[in-house]
This record gives sequence, structure tokens and C-alpha cells, in this order.
Amino acid sequence: MRKVVPCSSIEEVRGNIDRIDRLIVELLSERGDFVRQAARFKKSDDDVEAPRRVEQVVSKVRMLAREFGANPIIVEQLYRMMISGFIEEELSERRVRSADAQPELSEEGRSDSHREAGEEGTGQSAGLTGSSGSLRGHGNPMMPPTSPAPETDPLLPSTPRTRFGRLPERGSYDRKTLHSILDAGIVCHLGFSVEDRPFVIPTTYARRGDSVLFHGAPAARLFRQMEAGREICLSVTLIDGLVLARSVFHHSLNYRSVVLFGAASEITDLEEKREALRALTDHLAPNRWEEARRPTEGEIRATAVFSLPISEGSVKIRKGSPVDLEEDMGYPVWAGCVPLRTVLGPIEPDPALFPGVLLPALLDHPRFDRNGFRQ
Repeated sequence: MRKVVPCSSIEEVRGNIDRIDRLIVELLSERGDFVRQAARFKKSDDDVEAPRRVEQVVSKVRMLAREFGANPIIVEQLYRMMISGFIEEELSERRVRSADAQPELSEEGRSDSHREAGEEGTGQSAGLTGSSGSLRGHGNPMMPPTSPAPETDPLLPSTPRTRFGRLPERGSYDRKTLHSILDAGIVCHLGFSVEDRPFVIPTTYARRGDSVLFHGAPAARLFRQMEAGREICLSVTLIDGLVLARSVFHHSLNYRSVVLFGAASEITDLEEKREALRALTDHLAPNRWEEARRPTEGEIRATAVFSLPISEGSVKIRKGSPVDLEEDMGYPVWAGCVPLRTVLGPIEPDPALFPGVLLPALLDHPRFDRNGFRQ
């Protein structure tokens, strides 16, 4: 335990704090130099995020905090924020290097690449991202082709509402990652307030471009609030597995989650509302708009449809093995991950079906392969 230096005035206290702050910033600069050197040895974003290494560092500094008489909670919070900042810096530099490495295309080449993307249904304008894709892709015969989306910032801005506190290294503002999680989900939860009373309701949704659509009865309490311009919160969570650690304290879930904030606007134009309902239907059950009876004009007018812009939000993802303390590694209990999946089960026909009716096309739709719904 170090000795406390007694001070005789507030000026002397502040002078010592200023001296220590200078040393801390100097050490942070030196630490950053080594972090940037370490980036040269990391081959992927996973190597940069390195959750196991993060937890090892946090565990170590908590022990050091107790050794030197510091508050372990404050030390942990400071280190998590610092580590998160260094990780974001490394990831940003990797994106810049990756973009610089891409070959430049001539105007003719750009036109060809866009044309090929549209024909194959894998273009950026369709919003397809990784293993999860928008249902409005150019290659999807159930929907008309979409025009190329305008250029958008690849990262959402960090705001006071979306800034990460706990475990910031698991967070991201990457727009493509956020889109892919929305495209893989089926149900969202909408949070809103009525006369200072909180409400959260589950509902289906669909992403269309850089907005999220949802619908319901016009008289619903939620929609009355949105008509008044009040902000809402939308969340989607996908559970990928149980994480069983050697200690109960470090048990967790592997998950992917999105949280969005903002004011939703009502879609009132009849044709635009029809297309929005088509997107909602085909996100829930691909190709269903082409198979089932489409809504009448009266049914469309009797349905409220709202659009929430994807302008303020964040992603949080936990993946990989449990992160145990070093002292728990020898505990004789099974540790690891138990994957969880939502899958398509055996179909259950309506007893009133006519003989020979074709099975729904969604059973063969590639979306369910991309998002792991197959057995």
C-alpha cells in the first residue's frame, strides 16, 4: 500500500492532481504506441476485438487496483472505456487501409459493376450484407427492382443515448452489421412512454433501405404517440447460444442486438403504404405477397404503417467462448458454448385446405439458409 502525501492547501492538492494527470496522459500516449504496434500482428477484426484478452486485462487491473488502494469499479470502467477507444481506432484504421487497397474503377467499370450487382441480386443498393440480406434484392422475383441507395456514412454517429458504457468493446456503430441483424430478425420490441408510464410491445417489422417499417391498428396507443411526434426506442435481439463458464458469475449469452432511437413518421400515400406492407409481408414470409390474396384498398387504409429512420442507434455483439478468471481455469466443470437456433419445423396444414394446393414458397427461400433457420 502506497503512502498518501499530505497537502496543506487546495492549491497544493490541485497541483499534485495536475502533475499526475500529465503523467497519466504521457503513459496513455506510450501505451497507444504499443497498441498501434500490436495492430501489425493482428490479421482480422476478431483479433483486434479479442474479448478474452480484454477480460484478462480488466481482471489484472482490478487486482492492481486493490493492491494500490484504488476503487476497482472505477478502474475497471476507465480501462473498459480506454480499451474500447483503442479498439475503435484500430478498426477504423483497418477500414481505411482496406479501402485504400481496393482498385479504382473507371466510370465505365463502375457502371458495369452496378449492372452486374443488379442482375445477380447482390448489389449494395439491395442492402445485402454478409450472411443476412434484404428481401428487396434485385435478384428477388417477388419484388420490383429498387434504385441504387444514396451513399451513406458506413458508421452511425455516437450520441449520448448510444454511447457504450458497460463492455464497450462489444459495441459497434457499423451500419452494415446493424442492417444484417435487422434482416435476420423477425420480431422487434418498441418502447414508448404515455404520461410518464413506460410501455414495451413486440411486433413484426421489416428493414427497407435505411429505415425500419412496422404496422398495426391506427387506434393503437403506440401509433397515437408516434402521430404526435414522440420518440420511440426499437430493439432486436438474436440469441446465438448459451455461454457456460467455470464460475456462475461469468455465465453469459452469445447474441447480436440492435437498439435504435428516433421519431417515426406515418406513411400515408396509398401506393407507398402498399409497397411497405409488401415489404413487411415478405420479410415475415418470403414470396407470400405473390401467393396470398393481396389487401384491398379498404384494408390498406385501415392499417397504420410507420417508418423509423436508421439514424441513431448501435449494435452490441457477444460471441465466442466463456471468459474465466485465471484462478478459475482449473475448476473441474464443463465450460463452453451451447448453440441456440430458431429453425423451421414440420409444417402443420390447415384442415380446411383444398387438395393439391402448393406448399408456400418460403420453405425453399434462401433467406432461411442464410440466417440459419434450416435444421
